[in-house]
Order: sequence, then structure tokens, then C-alpha cells
Amino acid sequence: MISDASTPSSEYRDRLSRYAARRRRAAQVHPAYRPQTIEVAIKVGMNVLFIAGCVTALIHLLPQIRNQYRELREIQAETTLTRTRVEHLQADFNRYFDPQQAKSVMQEQGHRVDPSQRRVVFVEPSPSPSAALPLEAD
Repeated sequence: MISDASTPSSEYRDRLSRYAARRRRAAQVHPAYRPQTIEVAIKVGMNVLFIAGCVTALIHLLPQIRNQYRELREIQAETTLTRTRVEHLQADFNRYFDPQQAKSVMQEQGHRVDPSQRRVVFVEPSPSPSAALPLEAD
């Protein structure tokens, strides 16, 4: 029998229908797995939402973290300045309450002078009378 080229053979049609039926079955989710599929989809969706929330929170926290680091650096700078000031004051305190240096501290703080010392007074020299007269030009 000679078949027409434009009409498919019955064998070809059978194979084509079996292939199409197989594709339809593969595309459909088996009814027994449908609840598990929905559950997994919900879990994945919720995890995506949680991740999006965490990323958003981190983005909002970054400026605050930068400000805190800036303030921390300022506080550390002030701490070093205060530490040097405290060390200087501690040295002065130790000097003021040292019994061996009591006389020198009292002389610095007060107007009294140890009687064994002589007072030195600096006086500016007075200008000489010849230096006060301007020179005349001839």
C-alpha cells in the first residue's frame, strides 16, 4: 500500500500521542505530593522574605554604625588628651606634696623668700643723655 506523504502513518500517530501523554503526565504534579510542594514553596517564600528584611535592616544600620565608630575615635582622642593631662597633674601633685621640695614650691607659690637667699632685682639701664639727642646732619 502506498501512503500519502501528507498524511502521517498510524504508527507515527501512535508514537506522537504516547509522547504527548507522557509530557502531560510529567508536567502535572502527582496529587500525593501537592501538599508537600505547597509547604516547600511557602517555606522558600518565607525565607526569601526574612532575608529581604535582614538585608534592609543592615542597610539601615550601616549609617548608625559609621557614626558610632566616628564617635568612638573622638572619645579615644579625648581619652589620650585627658590621660596626658592627668599624668601632668599627677606629677605636679607628687611634687607639691614631696617634703624635700616643699621650700621651693612655697617660694614659687608665695612671695616669701628664704632668708639665706639674696634677692636679685633686674633694673633696666637708663638711657644716656647723649643717646637721647638726635644727631644733626651737616
